[in-house]
This record gives sequence, C-alpha cells and structure tokens, in this order.
Amino acid sequence: VQEMTTTNGVRVVLALPDRVAQAYALSGSLLARYEDFGGPAGMLGYPLSDASSRGRQNFENGVLAGAPVRLVSGALLTRWQALGLETGTAGSPVSEVASFFTFAATSGMQQAFAAGSLYSLPSANRVYITTGAIHQKYVQLGGPGGRLGAPTHDDLAVGGGRLQDVEGSALPVAAGAAEPSAEESPRQ
Repeated sequence: VQEMTTTNGVRVVLALPDRVAQAYALSGSLLARYEDFGGPAGMLGYPLSDASSRGRQNFENGVLAGAPVRLVSGALLTRWQALGLETGTAGSPVSEVASFFTFAATSGMQQAFAAGSLYSLPSANRVYITTGAIHQKYVQLGGPGGRLGAPTHDDLAVGGGRLQDVEGSALPVAAGAAEPSAEESPRQ
C-alpha cells in the first residue's frame, strides 16, 4: 500500500493485492469508506479494480458503491451482480444492510437500492427483489418486519399485471392499475 497526494491536494492510496500484478487506486469517498472498514487488513481486503465511471469499486470481499458510499456483500452482492449492478434493475445502493425478523419467524438481511430492495433469506438460500409500485406498497405496509412478512419469490407477470407473494399476503397489480392491493392471508 502506497499513499500519495496529487498536485490538487487529493489523497490517493495505491493498493497491490498479493495475487494480482496490478495496483488499484482509491481516493475520495471510496477511500474514506474503505478505511472505515479497516483498509486492506479489514473486512473488504484489497481492491480488485479501480473505481468505475459510476463510482463502484470491487474488493476481495465486497463492493463499495452509491452516493453516499455503501457496502454490498455476500448473497446480496451476488444477486445485485446478477441484476446488472448499478446500471441494472435495482440501481445503486441507497442504504446500509439491515436485518429483519418476520411474524413467521423468518430472519434475513435487506438492503435498499435506487429502484427497489433486495431481501436475503438464508433459510431459503435465496435473495428476492421488490421494485416499482409493488415495492412502494410493500414498504408502506411495513416491509418484511410488517404484517406481510418477507417476500417468497420475485414479482411475476400475471395476466398483464404483476404479483409479489409474501409470507402473509399477495401484492397484485392488475393490468393498467397504478397501485397494488394487499390480499392478506389468514395467519396459521
């Protein structure tokens, strides 16, 4: 790791991972957040890329992205990558990871993104996404910690509309409707 200051007074750190023959630069808010996590000896490890044009930087054990900079890691990161990272379905991260516990005793992790949220359910070994009008209604009704519980799959196209099943309900959006309705199931 080598630290320098540019002629404009910007602090830059170059980090060279042992297993890669190239050093990667960190500066600004990405560097500050990286140092918050302990730098190369911390949970992120070494960088595996320079920052992208959209401000995302890959590390051995996660990604830093968004404004302000947020950490995305583990199963949430795997799903976010599959969705196209910050230019994909979810957009950039807008919150830190938070844990949740539902009325059905399901625990998991959630993270909000510009266009929706990802919900990791380790017991199901799955990560689900909610977006659009369904996401807005779901959050309005308390999200996974509310009376509806956690998503049980991604939303589906049904009869020209969309449907999101959750533990205690379904959130259908009829074709042409602006807002989903919540159809609560009786609790067992």
